[in-house]
Amino acid sequence: MAGAPTSNEPLVFSRPGLAARLSKFEYQHSITDLLGVTLLPAELDAAAGGIPDDTGDGVFKHVADKQTSVEQHALAYFQVAEAVTKRVDFAALATRLGTCTQATAACGTATIQALGRLMFRRPLEQRQLDAMLVVYNAALGEKLDYAHAMQWTVHAMLQMPEFLFRMENETASASAPRELDAYELATRLASFLWLSVPDDALQAVAADGSLVRTEILDAQLQRMLADPKAQRFTEAFGADFSRARFASFDGVTDADRAALSESMNATFQDHFWTQHGSVAALFTTTRFVVNPITAQLLGLPATGSGLQPVDVSTLPQRVGLLTHPGMSGGMRG
Repeated sequence: MAGAPTSNEPLVFSRPGLAARLSKFEYQHSITDLLGVTLLPAELDAAAGGIPDDTGDGVFKHVADKQTSVEQHALAYFQVAEAVTKRVDFAALATRLGTCTQATAACGTATIQALGRLMFRRPLEQRQLDAMLVVYNAALGEKLDYAHAMQWTVHAMLQMPEFLFRMENETASASAPRELDAYELATRLASFLWLSVPDDALQAVAADGSLVRTEILDAQLQRMLADPKAQRFTEAFGADFSRARFASFDGVTDADRAALSESMNATFQDHFWTQHGSVAALFTTTRFVVNPITAQLLGLPATGSGLQPVDVSTLPQRVGLLTHPGMSGGMRG
């Protein structure tokens, strides 16, 4: 068929070059996946001086002018990076990366290259490696061991634009469509499906360029959707879609908003990952997952303290996710 790619033809993904800042969710999950560190509530709380909340209407609004950066970003990224690196197990990280842990330039170079490839979503350029080695070698000059030298280095890497932004070919025309390279495609896939960075398997097919082939791309999509990290996508989508966290009906409390958000997220996850439902079926489903507060708002008796699925088909006007209390409450926010 004319225009349909064969298994040996590259897929074309056209869009002008663009650098988009990581969303708060992407930053959080990237730190976990890369360094094995879970960010603390205060580090995620903009009101407490943590990572600022995203601008725009939601996680998936990554148009550059909707992801502005403010002064608090620079300070928060510095402070969070400092706190995170103190919690990294650098020996375990080196084992996972397949590098050594001696306080030598060779071990530092190997770790920076291996970790940088994941953090920056493509192999480091020589100038980037040289810049990070300056930090690492300065730490060695202070007679610090490998772990503390890497702590200094990763602190710097976490503040690099190549990590904080999804960098694409900025030298390409800003107005003409172009083909994405395999690394750019891998980055977008990981950002969209996992709210994170590409893993080793995705990096491998980006490195050899095969990711742009139809059958390889399809195989990677299936693999990524089968990974539990894909549930981050539906969690973020559910939060954006419902806006339950902004509910503002009469008498609403922060506890109500938290309960509505929890119930909406659980209903989304149950629908897609347990029931294997379609997007269309969201609008006709009568299966909600509720907690005691949501059950009370629905007029149902609470039979336990946790989440549980319920059939709301007998309740008046409760058909589809748009009639979930979290949805209607969020619409008033």
